[in-house]
Amino acid sequence: MTFLVGHDALPFMFFLGFFVWSFSTATGGGGPLLFLPAVSFVAPIREVNPITCVTAGVVSVHRVFLFRQHIQWRVLAWLLPGSVVGTTVGVQIFAAIHEDWLLALLGAFLIYHACVALFRRRHRSFRVRPWYYAIAGTVFGGVSAVAGAAGQGINALLLNDNVTKERLVATKAVEATTVQTIKLIGYLHFALIGGHVLLLGGVAAVGAMLGNLVGKRILARLPEHRFRMIANGLILVAGLLLLYRFLVLRFS
Repeated sequence: MTFLVGHDALPFMFFLGFFVWSFSTATGGGGPLLFLPAVSFVAPIREVNPITCVTAGVVSVHRVFLFRQHIQWRVLAWLLPGSVVGTTVGVQIFAAIHEDWLLALLGAFLIYHACVALFRRRHRSFRVRPWYYAIAGTVFGGVSAVAGAAGQGINALLLNDNVTKERLVATKAVEATTVQTIKLIGYLHFALIGGHVLLLGGVAAVGAMLGNLVGKRILARLPEHRFRMIANGLILVAGLLLLYRFLVLRFS
């Protein structure tokens, strides 16, 4: 496969970061999940996750700054410990093997949640208890390290917990910063990040930070019910993409 290189790759990465994170900030997340397939046209598959990690890490820190007054610390008190454990284990798994049946199970969960949320009148498809966040952090942190993205699974809990749009974006940004930092340290430890990865991820991050600013303006004008509809639609897309990656791994 021929990849974009040099002067062709850098503008592509800049505008990719801008458009993906404009949409992601406006709709509550999913940036890495949308970013991953496009990066495969620029870099070998083994570099896709590390490049995404560099971009998403920088963007998450910027998003925390933009939405810092909306952070829900009661959620993070349960979510972050699980995310730390899951991501640490997931990086080690990524260094050795590729994702498999876990993608299928999580994809099925996301599709189920999205369908229930989109086609029922009530907002909640299940009742969220605080300790659910610890489990979700562990599971989706691990999957994010292995598969490259899984944050929409946590969105499913936040939406069912009636967390409003700005609070969802702010809380997810803190969790994402933690996850991406651990992934970055792990990828560096296993020598999965070099100058090429840092350059592509950094250029995309510059565009993505501009996208954060645009997405924040859109989010402020987006009605809460429409935000939930779009966010749940994105969860459905996330589930389908996870199943697609599972099928590619199993039958390629």
